[in-house]
Amino acid sequence: MLGTPADVILAEAFLKGVEGPDWDEAYRAVVSDATEPQPHAGRYGVEKYLELGYVPEDEVNHSAARTLEFGVADAAIARWAKVIGRTDDAEAFLARSKGYKKLWDPESQFFRGKNSDGTWVEGDGPFNPLDWNAEYYVEGTAWQYLWLVPQDVAGLVDLFANRDDAADKLEEFFATPEPDDPLKEFLPNIYYWQGNEPDIHAAYLFDEMGRPHRTQYWVRNILGKEYAAQPAGLPGNDDLGTMSAWFVWSAAGLYPNAGQTYYWIASPLFRRVTFHLSPGVDLDIEAPGASRENLYVQSLDFNGRNVDGFILEHEDIIHGGTLEFQMGDSPSD
Repeated sequence: MLGTPADVILAEAFLKGVEGPDWDEAYRAVVSDATEPQPHAGRYGVEKYLELGYVPEDEVNHSAARTLEFGVADAAIARWAKVIGRTDDAEAFLARSKGYKKLWDPESQFFRGKNSDGTWVEGDGPFNPLDWNAEYYVEGTAWQYLWLVPQDVAGLVDLFANRDDAADKLEEFFATPEPDDPLKEFLPNIYYWQGNEPDIHAAYLFDEMGRPHRTQYWVRNILGKEYAAQPAGLPGNDDLGTMSAWFVWSAAGLYPNAGQTYYWIASPLFRRVTFHLSPGVDLDIEAPGASRENLYVQSLDFNGRNVDGFILEHEDIIHGGTLEFQMGDSPSD
């Protein structure tokens, strides 16, 4: 919302071989967008971001949200720069993409707003991760912004004591009931909220935290509870089709990590889905045992070869083939 998502879109399109624009010109525009102030566009606060490695709240509002979003875009630009041989750019943008670590508060175990002198932003009382109106986020809580590091899941995990600790925190995020409130049905969620973008990828992070069965469980849970084939059947504002796209990808059993070249694996909702990639080239996703009860992946094969792990590279599937899921009613991992 506050970053430069065009940088992410263009980088991912280039990395996935999309034809169309002048990619040299696009790259120059993206780098300019990410490093220089732009009139009526670009990254507000980019000068301080480049100077400090994070956006300071006392000089630029919504600082934590901006820092986290800038990092997602910078990681995508770094991958693009590496592919085209811009080594210096690749190293610089990769380093910037890790600026989220500067906002990590090990005591609370959340990302917090920080001032230009390095002090934490102090509100009217103690830090509250359930505060939906915290000035350094936008339309979200500390819980929801905690997971906005899809570009460096390993780095995010390293902020915790160990991988299990990170996965436990993520499980707490999904499993904790919303606070009691008579107006709850009219209010945004405090914990996981499918109706807005900062955390809608969060269920897929279990794939990289050693608990893919929790990705499978929570994605199916969201598909079943948050979507319906009726008026108001989407969980929020369908910003440029985001909510709908989440459903389509997740129902197919795949989900793209924005700005990167790989897909997380989940639990197919349908027994067969076909993507028409190009004339005469299809990607068939088959899950003959998929059902409400059989939501756990037992094994996964692509063109007859076992897929080890729960991540697929774009290059592996763009030429078509058959991705076959064997499903069951209990976790296999």
